[in-house]
Amino acid sequence: MKILVTGGTGFVGRQLVQDLLVQGHEVRLLARQVVLHEGIETYYLPDIEDEGSQRQAMQGVDAVCHLAGRAHVMGPASENDEALFEKVNVAWTRRLAGLAFESGVRRFVFVSSIGAVGSSSEAGRPLTEQTRCQPATPYGLSKLKAEEALREMASQQGGEWVIVRPPLVHGKGAPGNLARLGKLIGTGLPLPLGGLRNARSLIHVANLSEALQACLQHPQAAGQVFHVRDNCDYSTPDILRGVARSLGRSARLFTFPTSLLRMGARMVGQESAFEQLSGWLQVDDTAIRQQLGFQPKTRSFEI
Repeated sequence: MKILVTGGTGFVGRQLVQDLLVQGHEVRLLARQVVLHEGIETYYLPDIEDEGSQRQAMQGVDAVCHLAGRAHVMGPASENDEALFEKVNVAWTRRLAGLAFESGVRRFVFVSSIGAVGSSSEAGRPLTEQTRCQPATPYGLSKLKAEEALREMASQQGGEWVIVRPPLVHGKGAPGNLARLGKLIGTGLPLPLGGLRNARSLIHVANLSEALQACLQHPQAAGQVFHVRDNCDYSTPDILRGVARSLGRSARLFTFPTSLLRMGARMVGQESAFEQLSGWLQVDDTAIRQQLGFQPKTRSFEI
């Protein structure tokens, strides 16, 4: 296949591009920086408003995997987050999908986020594809609106869509919130989080790449939404120990009452960040296993 990847220079994109090349696919990048890589055709996109470059990049392409977007980070939102998420994650996805289907692209795979459904789950009740979507952040709302825009474009122009909702992605070189936890562990400070008994779904970048490859190629993926995860879930202490292990350090965790931690976080305006760190967020990935036969490999937690 000839596959166009947006966000191909990012953390997940690099893994996906590498894996697609190994599988013998022809890869084309749409990137905001010049990429020199043997065997990869790159279309330079300095501005997402540049419709001509995007239309040109779609010519002759079988499928698009849209990874690029404005990312979510832990902590309170800034004043202009909503507008930026709307511009980059929603309007651009709508425009890109429209150009793709107009150009004859058969399938458009959109990498959304479990945040489109919500930021937490009840203990022992993972979020499924049928769970009512109640995004709790501007980022999550923008991803949900982008999903709706993709469906609309596909319906109007007759293309195939696939939506993938990953939770937090880990792996060597992971950016974002895991990198921030790495910096926290790196300070060597004792952390009062050893008593948390939550469960959070994560996915290794290599597992996510394999899931996306299945969604790009499998006939039964068309018109489906898939949740993805690793073979196991992780507690916050598990995650912190995994981060520390990746850094060759020891996680200095001790137990402290969760209610007092939550109160302290509220007093310093960090209640949202604490809930993101300490709450439950489990994902049910039964659909992609049953419909596409996808089985995530057992991989070590790493950053």
